[in-house]
Amino acid sequence: MTDTDAGTTGTVPVRGVDLAYSRAGSGPVVIIAHGLTSSRASNAATGLLDLSPVIDAGYTLVSYDARGHGQSTGSTDPGDYHWSALADDLLAFAEAVAPGQQVALVGNSMGTATSIFAALKEPDRIGALVLTAPPTAWQTRIAQSDFYVRMADALERNDQEALEAMFADATEPEIFADMFAEPPAPDIRPELMATIMRGAAATDLPALDEIATITHETLLLPWAKDPGHPVSTAVALAETMINSRLRIAHTAAQVKAYGAWTAPFLTETFPV
Repeated sequence: MTDTDAGTTGTVPVRGVDLAYSRAGSGPVVIIAHGLTSSRASNAATGLLDLSPVIDAGYTLVSYDARGHGQSTGSTDPGDYHWSALADDLLAFAEAVAPGQQVALVGNSMGTATSIFAALKEPDRIGALVLTAPPTAWQTRIAQSDFYVRMADALERNDQEALEAMFADATEPEIFADMFAEPPAPDIRPELMATIMRGAAATDLPALDEIATITHETLLLPWAKDPGHPVSTAVALAETMINSRLRIAHTAAQVKAYGAWTAPFLTETFPV
């Protein structure tokens, strides 16, 4: 464990891997779960999920790299990267960094799905949910899963031509056209990329009737104009989760304001 200007960094052994994390602030614990191919470092570099207003509001902010991502170690079983399994990682991590305490969860894409499964598995551990960029799910998951399978196949064949074509087709969403000079590079251990893609291909959100049992106060923050994170998923969740509220970002500037939108929600629903 290391003290830095931003707080504390370290690793936690969780279900056979070491999860790297950063911790800053004081007060109730809020855990950030990032998206597929992202990490603490890539989120910091892009400013995609700046939650510093949450620290300013009196919370402890803990972000971690999911297994196989960033500085965390990984495993070679694709099943370990299903969203339900990643939720087991998240819950074990929460117990390590906030033993016996309720925590709030802020998810992004894969991290949103992970947070939903965590809330279903151990509802009493979760104080509130902030779900940004809900991923493809149900009907829209089929094409996304096929893309991940084709990517895994190309990685295992070391087919650089096919990979270049797929990355060229996966253009940056329109909403971020003016935000990034180029899309962030995947922050995944190269030897695990195919495994992680296969895991992502074989997972989906629970059925809506199961999600309807989630009663936590929930803030849904989708962004528009991104087929990989369709607003339709967030709308379906909002219509199903009885204590949810929906706020759609239509510009990159609004996405950058997620921290400012999240802080007052947490102050109301998961008070200091």
